[in-house]
Amino acid sequence: MKNIEYPMIVVTLGPTSMNETVLKKLSQRKISFVRINLSHTPIESLESTVDFIRSHCTIPLMLDTEGSQVRTGVLPEAKSVTENEEVLLATQGGWKYGMVPLRPDEVLMVLKEGDLISLDFDSVLLRVNSLSMHREEGTVQCTVMSGGTIQSNKAVTVFDQSFQMPSLSDKDVQALEIAREIGIENFCLSFVDGADDVRGFRHYHPDAFVLSKVETSLAIENLEEIIEVSDGVLIDRGDLSRQVPLERIPFAQKYVINKVNLAEKPVLVATNFLDTMMESRSASRAETNDIVNTLLDGATGLVLAAETAIGQHPVETVSFLVGLCDEVVRFKRSIKDLEVPNGGVLPSAYDTNYITSPALGCGLIAPHGGVLVDQRWKGEIPEGIPRLELSVNEAMDVEQIALGGYSPLRGFMNKGDLDSVMRAYQLQDGAAWPLPILLRRSGSKLPTGEVVLTFDGEPIGVMEIEEHHTTDWQLAAELLFGTLSMDHPGVRKFLSEGETALSGPVWLINRVPRNGKGYELKAAETRQVFAARGWSRIVGFHTRNAPHRAHEHIMTMALENTGADGILIHPAVGMKKSGDFSSAAIIEGYQGLLEVSELTPRALFSTFSTYSRYAGPREALFTALCRQNYGCTHFIVGRDHTGVGNFYSGSQAKDLFENNFQIEIQPVFFDEVKYSSSRKSYGSEVLDSDTLDISGTEVRAIIRSGERPPKWYMRPEVSDRILLLREEAFVSDG
Repeated sequence: MKNIEYPMIVVTLGPTSMNETVLKKLSQRKISFVRINLSHTPIESLESTVDFIRSHCTIPLMLDTEGSQVRTGVLPEAKSVTENEEVLLATQGGWKYGMVPLRPDEVLMVLKEGDLISLDFDSVLLRVNSLSMHREEGTVQCTVMSGGTIQSNKAVTVFDQSFQMPSLSDKDVQALEIAREIGIENFCLSFVDGADDVRGFRHYHPDAFVLSKVETSLAIENLEEIIEVSDGVLIDRGDLSRQVPLERIPFAQKYVINKVNLAEKPVLVATNFLDTMMESRSASRAETNDIVNTLLDGATGLVLAAETAIGQHPVETVSFLVGLCDEVVRFKRSIKDLEVPNGGVLPSAYDTNYITSPALGCGLIAPHGGVLVDQRWKGEIPEGIPRLELSVNEAMDVEQIALGGYSPLRGFMNKGDLDSVMRAYQLQDGAAWPLPILLRRSGSKLPTGEVVLTFDGEPIGVMEIEEHHTTDWQLAAELLFGTLSMDHPGVRKFLSEGETALSGPVWLINRVPRNGKGYELKAAETRQVFAARGWSRIVGFHTRNAPHRAHEHIMTMALENTGADGILIHPAVGMKKSGDFSSAAIIEGYQGLLEVSELTPRALFSTFSTYSRYAGPREALFTALCRQNYGCTHFIVGRDHTGVGNFYSGSQAKDLFENNFQIEIQPVFFDEVKYSSSRKSYGSEVLDSDTLDISGTEVRAIIRSGERPPKWYMRPEVSDRILLLREEAFVSDG
């Protein structure tokens, strides 16, 4: 198969996207160019517009010339007309209230009786009446043949009339001079009819990258010569449909794409692909199908126009389009046979495993390893085969493996993966992975083959045991935890487990019952929520504690620093060491926080059924990779993330992330957060003499004593809920 390149995405800027927040978020998406449409940008504000964009956006600019086109002039307000109503057309200079101005002025002089005039894509259709009584007044009388709304600066088509107009307007020429001075190198050239139009443009800007727009019937006729002198082609389906019948636009698109593909140049398509998302956060099935098939036909890029210029959801629209492009790339990689000559793919080559695999969420990051694992047992529970009782931790591991939380793992690790993980922080296939996920037992008669996995005597899964293996567990513990001290709770637990590890794939029959299960979302479900909310850039927050004010500060700053759409608050609610907050306390605390916090509209709360290994840097990386599977693009790494005592330094986790280039999810590092009582603010570098530390250990001690922590330490809405739990707020020694 040919090398699969990522589609070019061009995003048009306008009133709803021309602000600091949106521009910053667009900079963080997979966009090739942001486009300034000269048809809607006054020449006197071009430089200031470019300065504003560049101050908030790092994506290269593309300038779209307006071309010499007949358009409506400036109206004080939109004008609604109905069938058989009379309308007077006028020049922009001779316009009076109630008339409709056209530009350039010369167009009125060439109109003939009976001409049909379309305003803005057949929105309004006029017929020219007798000219004699109005020509001297500089107006033309028309009758409305099809009613609608007439607006300012909309394209006008006069059927069966051709006007010899230059490809560049006077405004375009001025804009090109400015563009050269301020360093704009990329252009869309409007209303190209032939190669001479492109050569005329290059007279003003010879070194520019030029996409010639195919939007006239002459451009179709002269396509090969236009391709030859252009850097690429852009099919504008909207304007092209003025001169090519609408029902033939799909065939015109395929024809142009094929010709440009043969020339091995980029070919982009522009239209309102996602018109539904002008108002809605989701696209229609027809729009989705159109975009995907346009790319499968061989288009190398797409242009968003009104959807991002004046639509209500510009960032969500871009994210959705990026997601579709991601899906097309994934699909092409799944094709088993070669592409057919026109750039499409053979229907017989479709990979049904790809089609039926769990959705990743349009616009979301791919899971670690590229596939979200989904291994649920289908059919009856096997009878007459051995049963293997699991601990609560092992049962949670089975659930996370089978439902994709630990993707790409499909079962408990074999010896090859174990050795590779312990020494190289990766699986045998090269995928980054820092922690062993093991099922260990002692004894001489261990099961083989298929077994039913049970918890509290009830079936929860099936495992195909493929291998028994052992290793030097003392050495493994030292590699895993960086210590053999029995003061380390992770070391104590790891060395107390069985001598033999059982490896093989697992399938889930039933989810593990536990308190608070109603707050838990599977990896596929968090992705579904993110997609429904239009989020594509999400910060993950892992914790095993109830929320205090330092946590709030970190989450708020992470959202701000990353330009994320939202945050997944994802506390681990599995078993912990004695004295830690219980799962009930964590859930109650976050429910209290989300009742009052400014984070709430941008937060999704879900519990994470896993347990603390207290493995410091290795576990920090592990918890990040798990959050990538849940759809997060960023992950908060604290000063002593998943550590315990003084076993790990604050820099170890950072070093591990920075030295592992396979990691897609991006870490967001934070040092210890302090509080300045004089400034009443939080930060990592508060240097005031009244600086106060915030300690999770101290928070637990205060609440255990039955007191409410100070408000600057923990919100009352959080602490009061936890205090009501009394002793159930903490993990007991038993």
